[in-house]
Amino acid sequence: MKPTIGILAFEVSSLMSKLLHLWRSLSDSQISKLRHETIALEGIRKVVSDDDDFLLRLACDEFTEILRSAADSISILSKKCTDIEVRTFDRSFKEYMESGSDPNRWAMSWKEMDSKSKKMDRHIGSTASLYKEMEELSDSEIVLKKLVQASHFKPGK
Repeated sequence: MKPTIGILAFEVSSLMSKLLHLWRSLSDSQISKLRHETIALEGIRKVVSDDDDFLLRLACDEFTEILRSAADSISILSKKCTDIEVRTFDRSFKEYMESGSDPNRWAMSWKEMDSKSKKMDRHIGSTASLYKEMEELSDSEIVLKKLVQASHFKPGK
């Protein structure tokens, strides 16, 4: 049986998009930009703090929160899966975060993740196209209903 996403495709696509954004935010160039440009902005230093270590911890906490939020959403979606290993994602992820034990092989090399990110980009693009086509179909249905109603209405009868 081929795995399918079905009706949850839009939620999965949204999660993939968030995870890809996080992944790209952790690239060497983005971290360098964060360290040397973003936390050096005058506004950041005046409003938040002028302590580099504090600002970097704050950024790290933000990355961690994004990952935790995505994991929570994945846990909710995983409960709807038929695969028992997927349904226990929340326990597996908690164990991974607490112990570093990785029996699911979630930690990937940069090359592996780059390959996965390209696949995720294609899935996101396909889902966006599906959504656009569904909207166009809905618009066409509305126009068709109006045409049918107009053809049944004959003034003077």
